[in-house]
Amino acid sequence: MTSAEEYIRKHLKFNFAISLIDGGFYGLGIGFGSFIAVLPLFVSQLTSSAVLIGLIPAIHGACWQLPQLITAGRVSRAKRVKPLLLAATIHERAPYLGLAAVAYFLPQLGSTAALWLTFLLITWQGIGGGFTGNPWQTMVTKVIPPELHGTFFGVQSASFNGLAGLAAIAAGFVLEKLPSPMDFAACFLATVFFFALSYIAIAQTREHETPRPEIEEHHLAFWGHARAILKHNNNFKAFLVARSVSQFAIMGVSFYIIYGVIYFDMSESMAGIMTAILLIAQVIFGPLMGRLGDRWSHRGVMILGGLGAAASSLLAWLAVSTAWFYAVFFFAAIGLVAVWTTPLTLTVRFAEEHERPLYIGLSNTISAPATILAPVIGGLIRRQRGLSCHVPRLHNFRPAHGRHIISICKGTAQMNTDLVQEKAAQVVEILKEKNVDAWLTFVTETSVMRDPVMDYIFGPFDLTWTSALIFTKSGERIAIVGRYDAESVERAGIYKTVLGYDKSIRPLLAETLERIQPRTIAINTSRDSIHADGLTHGLYENLLALLAGTPYADKLISAEGIISALRGRKTLTEQARIRTAVQITDEIFEEMFAFIREGMTEIQVAAFMQEKVKARGLELAWPAEACPAVNFGPDSPIGHSGPTEIKLQRGHTLHFDFGVKYEGYCSDIQRMAYLLREGETSAPPEVQKGFDTIYQANEACRAAMKPGIAGVLIDTLAREVLAESGYDEYLHALGHQLGRVAHDGGALLGPLWEKYGSLPNLPLEVGQVFTLEPGLDVPGYGHVSLEEDVVVTEHGTEYLAPPQTKLRLLNL
Repeated sequence: MTSAEEYIRKHLKFNFAISLIDGGFYGLGIGFGSFIAVLPLFVSQLTSSAVLIGLIPAIHGACWQLPQLITAGRVSRAKRVKPLLLAATIHERAPYLGLAAVAYFLPQLGSTAALWLTFLLITWQGIGGGFTGNPWQTMVTKVIPPELHGTFFGVQSASFNGLAGLAAIAAGFVLEKLPSPMDFAACFLATVFFFALSYIAIAQTREHETPRPEIEEHHLAFWGHARAILKHNNNFKAFLVARSVSQFAIMGVSFYIIYGVIYFDMSESMAGIMTAILLIAQVIFGPLMGRLGDRWSHRGVMILGGLGAAASSLLAWLAVSTAWFYAVFFFAAIGLVAVWTTPLTLTVRFAEEHERPLYIGLSNTISAPATILAPVIGGLIRRQRGLSCHVPRLHNFRPAHGRHIISICKGTAQMNTDLVQEKAAQVVEILKEKNVDAWLTFVTETSVMRDPVMDYIFGPFDLTWTSALIFTKSGERIAIVGRYDAESVERAGIYKTVLGYDKSIRPLLAETLERIQPRTIAINTSRDSIHADGLTHGLYENLLALLAGTPYADKLISAEGIISALRGRKTLTEQARIRTAVQITDEIFEEMFAFIREGMTEIQVAAFMQEKVKARGLELAWPAEACPAVNFGPDSPIGHSGPTEIKLQRGHTLHFDFGVKYEGYCSDIQRMAYLLREGETSAPPEVQKGFDTIYQANEACRAAMKPGIAGVLIDTLAREVLAESGYDEYLHALGHQLGRVAHDGGALLGPLWEKYGSLPNLPLEVGQVFTLEPGLDVPGYGHVSLEEDVVVTEHGTEYLAPPQTKLRLLNL
């Protein structure tokens, strides 16, 4: 036995244990900052782009594998690898401190800057991991004897996966309990903490110094050696092919949940159980298959893994119920363990110790394209086959779904979430909360007279014949439609039961109501909310006629509460779209302020802003006649009358009311400026006082807004702030809800005036997005008003973008 072998045996138990501790702490860190759960959730706060969100795990995978060949030469020449590892791994750990800072300062940074910084940090972290991968794998295969490589990688994988799962559950509770974005800052700081413990652990590794043969340092010699390996080592080439192909063997795993939801009506809890099985099975099979490889054959274990992946796909194809998916995920775990763990061991078996870094680099870098392409090709196949569904885990997750975060961490968060499915899923919870047995939306010829709720429960499509769309408290979704509409309704996948009729809807409607036996049936009528009053008087009379002679005509109630909750409780998908709309609105404001000049008319400036919206391929948030509203000076009419030929002059206030519609969701922002007179360096005191009063009113109201408080109380607070400064009350509501339209329905921040009905008395709810827009006039100068968009959270209210805190002074 050589002195090196004696050193390895002497410190084997210590190095084995310290490496497991390193892997465990690293897993805890990754659980709190997961690339397939927490980070996509954070980015979904900044943008609704599915492409950008999907890039996160792709960047991580590509950056981890591709650079490993670059470091191989330096690692090959190192007598001790640990110093290289400790230097490189700082770059995969430090970026999380930056992510914590981005989350903490998000309100000040704004969505655009935060998004850029986030992706820069994710890329830095990925590249840091790529430069770390080769020295890490080289060091552990150096300090662990070859006959235990499989056992070691299997046990460390189990330690990593198990603790990552536990940390993911903890991250779920953090995201639930803390307000956003402080919740993400806390998760990223937890990642930094556990990464630091992992760093301390791996720094304790006892590595012997290895004399290296003289290796030519010139890069041409290095690459020549790499080409020689690929040319002459046929076994290694076969292994590279097998490793690349294996990525395609497991590409279906990410879509099993989608498949189960669509074809077998798999529940969310069942999806969580299935993905938990996948995680637990990997924790069990990692050590077992690693040990089997050491005792028998790692090549044989990889073949078993391929058979496991094939078996899981075959069983998923043949499945006739959700019960089959227990076996599907069991065999999928075998495939995943073999694909991700066994190659770590097999790679170094092809090389002498001093060549290991080169083989490790070749193995990872050459297989990287397959690792990246496999899920992309799987996604293209999925889209081509029309496989899409609602899996409420990416945008709609704030872990009241905490019990399901394991499923998020194993990839279901990457699945596309259809917004209509997302809102339809909300309906059942709302019916349970309101204790309403059934909700019936009754429509006909929706291309002519469209119920405002259709976008939420049916999407952008139309129905031709008289139709009944029914949701029940027990979870049923039933569509009774004309025969020629039935196929398109089934294809949409929103309604689980689709019934088509030919001559009259009466028999199917009566049979359906008789079967579900509702004690209450909510219909779309309302005295106070236009958004809940979609049932026309004629259709209402037709419905009564259809129900004549049944007990159900007497069980009709207003669906106002249901529709107000559905429209008001914005999912994270909806919030992200509004955030993006607000961000674009701010961008156009900045472009306008760079464009505007003294002497321009309100119409000219409005046309410029409208052109910027058109250039982005977007729509205005309300009709172009008054979007934007532009007001220069004291003579400009305030309200919905639109811009005029009034020209901008020095000593004028500039007031703008403007919004865009992005992917169906609106922004509504007001901004203020003052054009300085000759010799002025600040606004006149009365203008400044007006601005400061409006800002203070907005901030006081935002701070007071919380779930459960009535909107009238917030409106009253704003009026008190203005009255204390000597201003008259504004003659409109303080703020309205914001969503698919600029003036969305439900609860209102307004006074108890007759025209507002009961809406100001409704309580604020989590997820509602409101505007805050008090206003006042400064005689001789013009109108002063700010409008900010805010979202109600569990712990208060947050701005959707940095508010205007200072009066903008122009000197054009």
